[in-house]
Amino acid sequence: MYDTLNNVFGFKTFLPDQEKIIQNILKKRDVFAVLPTGGGKSLCYQLPAKMLDGTAVVISPLISLMKDQVDAVRENGISAAYFNSSLSPEGKSDVYRSLRSGTLDLLYIAPERFVMPHFLEEIKGLSISLFAIDEAHCISEWGHDFRPDYLSLEGITALFPHTPVAAFTATATPKVQDDITIKLGLRSPFVVRASFNRPNLFYRVETKKKVEQQILDFIQEHKGDSGIVYRTTRDSVMKLADFLEGHGVRALGYHAGMSSENRKENQEAFNRDEVEIMIATIAFGMGIDKSNVRFVIHADLPKNIESYYQETGRAGRDGERADCVLYFGRGDIPKLKYFIDKIADGGQREAATEKLYGMVRYASHNVCRRRFLLEYFGESYPGKNCRACDICAGEADKIDVTKDARILLSAIIHTGQRFGIRYIVDIVVGADTSRIREKGHDTIKTFGAGSLHDRQYWHFLINELLVQDVIRREGDEYPVLKLTQKGTDILNGGEQVSALKGAETKKKHSGRKTSVSRSGRDEYSRAAPSSSTMLTDSGALSFSRVPSRSGAGSDAGSLSPPGLLYDEGLFEILRALRKKLAEGQNVPPYIIFSDKTLHEMCRYFPTTSAEMKRINGVGDTKLKRYGVYFAQEIAAYLKQNPAIHVRHIDDEQSFLPDDDIKPKRVKGETLQETYELFTKGLSIKKIAKIRGLTASTIARHLERLIREGKDIDIRHLVSPEKLESLKESFAVLGDWKLTPVVERLHGSVSYEEAQFARAFLQREEM
Repeated sequence: MYDTLNNVFGFKTFLPDQEKIIQNILKKRDVFAVLPTGGGKSLCYQLPAKMLDGTAVVISPLISLMKDQVDAVRENGISAAYFNSSLSPEGKSDVYRSLRSGTLDLLYIAPERFVMPHFLEEIKGLSISLFAIDEAHCISEWGHDFRPDYLSLEGITALFPHTPVAAFTATATPKVQDDITIKLGLRSPFVVRASFNRPNLFYRVETKKKVEQQILDFIQEHKGDSGIVYRTTRDSVMKLADFLEGHGVRALGYHAGMSSENRKENQEAFNRDEVEIMIATIAFGMGIDKSNVRFVIHADLPKNIESYYQETGRAGRDGERADCVLYFGRGDIPKLKYFIDKIADGGQREAATEKLYGMVRYASHNVCRRRFLLEYFGESYPGKNCRACDICAGEADKIDVTKDARILLSAIIHTGQRFGIRYIVDIVVGADTSRIREKGHDTIKTFGAGSLHDRQYWHFLINELLVQDVIRREGDEYPVLKLTQKGTDILNGGEQVSALKGAETKKKHSGRKTSVSRSGRDEYSRAAPSSSTMLTDSGALSFSRVPSRSGAGSDAGSLSPPGLLYDEGLFEILRALRKKLAEGQNVPPYIIFSDKTLHEMCRYFPTTSAEMKRINGVGDTKLKRYGVYFAQEIAAYLKQNPAIHVRHIDDEQSFLPDDDIKPKRVKGETLQETYELFTKGLSIKKIAKIRGLTASTIARHLERLIREGKDIDIRHLVSPEKLESLKESFAVLGDWKLTPVVERLHGSVSYEEAQFARAFLQREEM
């Protein structure tokens, strides 16, 4: 098993739970596994498929991904095919021949294919080693993505009594798990419910202001990285795509209103790194297998935690660090509530409302984002500080609310801990009600002590104390508030309480009334959430805002130790090589090697076959196909950068080129190198670092390339607005000199931008 892991897949160790799952499959035992996105579920059936006699059949709803999945396993030297409606009659015949000959390790099919009589009869007489059912929650009507086609899998174990069945999903409640087990007829399955924690993801919530500009600023800080931006409506998707493209960002849109062919083209362009950014509605769902998505942005509030978790889970599938950013504004809540209110069934409407406010609580309260998510799914987080969210990293803008918290805690204590949220709020604001007078609570010292704040603020603060475990609710029909030990310590002066700074913490001044619902959940949820600040001035460097990818290690949330740093200049070279090789093979770049594998190459600089084999993700087949190309690039880079210290690793076979062979540089080659790197999306600074030249030299190269008519998108160098201003200034001054133009625009454009604009405009006049 370990030999196969190392030689075929290039890994030295298993991820959590993988080994036990594979061991049970190899023993021909059924398996049910809940593994989060990025948890390595594909290896759990691909490795046994390589080891067992016969063909493993993988049942997946993702027809659009089957080719990429097959290409990926073939790159590891595994014989694989897919069988779906996209194949020609000749292609289907080829697959049947491979099946009958016993040469296929893996066959991917859609669930509706399984029920076709001809197909069933065909595979019944063959050696099937395993049935692996991906996205297994689709078979359950209580699953979040129920698909009737999956019902064809009911009783699969009765049809194939001697073949193990392994069901995999990223999200399944215990109720869904039981339903899947019954419908599939799993026989005493080995059950795994892995942690929902994704330690490589950094969670952040920021106040939504000018969201298009906020997104552009973030993307520019992460130039070259692949990312997904989720929006609620089709119009907002296309508007943002146009906005980003207008500022030189390679972006495409994706929504259900587009033709299937257009959606497919855009998704393939994203998978193959032809564009960096995909802006999408939730229609861009499970059909994403891209491992090197470095960030997921939610420009609008998701409707529930389940959707948010699933969508953020599409970042960092390779295990490397990735950012999850939510821009949250109070205006998103009524928009979502509008659609919820149209749900006819009262129970479903109430459930959807509660889920929405759960999402609001996540966004607006001062509690570890990771802890909140895990507790939502019934899992506790053992640490006090995850170091990988804006709250724990100290980035969020907070305010001390200890004094007001003690007012609430005192009101709860002095009323005997026997009342709910609405009554306690009435006490602290000094409401003149008959119920308060009858119980004599208008005489306690906290009556009216909070009158400077409105009800919205106090409802918000109560919910803040609830999520921070300062107070708890007891009882089902009429829940009452009670202090926890932490609450007692705060009331007695032992601890402090802080909340995220936002509209909720402002004192009453507008006189606007707010309604209070029977459940105690009111307009507090509509208030603006925290704003986030960086603490770099005080020395606390943000994990997710490190401008360089250097330091992105496996310990999410903390700065990586020196051994985990990698050379960014080499990474850009290897990434360009990966893309070139992928284009030659007609596969997405991440299938050649993941970002994680490239990062490791850029830490250890392997230049021999044995050194390359020690890199995670480099199996025997990939070593043979690609090892020499990457090793030679690394060797050349080390020659150009002799100051880099590399720990020596002995090896009997070297990929190093002969030291005496120095290729002669031909005229124009240096310009061509700059051009090729620039067309791959690299910035001037990165090109200069890779080539060992100054940024001004690279800028002169680009200026010359523009003049010579090379295909350079000027928007990647000068924004359309600045280009128009520069064009006007050159015309007004009647001269092509740069300094007067820069001075005329009061420094709003750089010298380089003026330089590029001049070359472009002069070229246009030719």
